[in-house]
Amino acid sequence: MGVYHLLVVVFPIALWVVAFLFILIRALSEGSLAKRLEKSITPLLFLGVIAGAIAYVLGLLVWPYSPLTAPPLGRNHMLMATWTIAYWAVLWVLAWRLGEQ
Repeated sequence: MGVYHLLVVVFPIALWVVAFLFILIRALSEGSLAKRLEKSITPLLFLGVIAGAIAYVLGLLVWPYSPLTAPPLGRNHMLMATWTIAYWAVLWVLAWRLGEQ
C-alpha cells in the first residue's frame, strides 16, 4: 500500500509546478499564449488539490497517525502536506471565483 502513496504523490507535485509556471508566465506576459495558458490554471489547480487529497489519505492509510507524528520528521512531513494542500486549495478557490481579476 505504501507504493501507491509514493506513486500518487508525484501527480499533485507535477500539476502544481505546471500551474505555478503558467501563473508566472501570465504574470510576466500579456501575450496571447499567456492568456490561453491562464484558462488552464483553474483545472490544473483543481486536479492538483484532488490528487493531493488522495495522496494525503493514502499516506494516512499506510502509516498509523500516532507513530507517524511521534518523531519530529513525521510531524514536519504531516504539517508540510497539510499546509501545501491548504495553500493550493485556497489558490484554486481564488482562481475559480475571481478569474481574470
